[in-house]
Amino acid sequence: MIQATNLAVPADGVFHDRSEISFQIQAPTSADNEPEIRYTLNGAAPTATSKLYRESVLITASTIVRAAAFVDGIQQGHGSRKKLTAVSPVENLALGKPVSSSVTSGPPFSVERVTDAGTGNLDFYLGYPAVSESLKVTIDLEAVRKVNSVTVVAYTNSRSYEKYTVEVSIDGKTFEEVGSRLQKPKQPAASVEHIFAARDVRFVRIVSEGNKGYVFDLFSKIVEVQVR
Repeated sequence: MIQATNLAVPADGVFHDRSEISFQIQAPTSADNEPEIRYTLNGAAPTATSKLYRESVLITASTIVRAAAFVDGIQQGHGSRKKLTAVSPVENLALGKPVSSSVTSGPPFSVERVTDAGTGNLDFYLGYPAVSESLKVTIDLEAVRKVNSVTVVAYTNSRSYEKYTVEVSIDGKTFEEVGSRLQKPKQPAASVEHIFAARDVRFVRIVSEGNKGYVFDLFSKIVEVQVR
């Protein structure tokens, strides 16, 4: 089993800046000799000559970790594999805050990706369906804060764009619209900052109709929401 520290989204293997990896044999082998763990950090299958695990391993970049137990040079079992994604946090009131969605999704595109600090094009939350009833992603800042800007980062290419509105609330019941992107931009833009008059906010909600123009319009692909 592969374990990693400092995970922002455990189910998706997302960590902030650095993580330490450790390995554990999940079940005893039938061999008389003590098994040893060999591992790789490049996605390649480990062999009897791969690096020997002796102590936790520090990583600072995204990687695919694979490990397996060996006895006398012979692999025991199928081994383990884990994709780990490094992201660097920026100033953001929503960073690591609880986030929920009206549509469920799981690894590696869990809804927690929306507040994990990752802004890469493949760091999105995959929500389906976003129509006929709009998908709602709600972030709880856990306290009332003075807010005047919400930046929405979404998957984009030359053809696609996320169609959404931005809403804010103090009580999580009554929401007020403070921004939107309802038309395809003339130039592709993954990140859009919506600036408005400062107000007290605890909840930020993105109401999306999906990522338009890319394969399936029904899918929402929100990458990150930054609140300031």
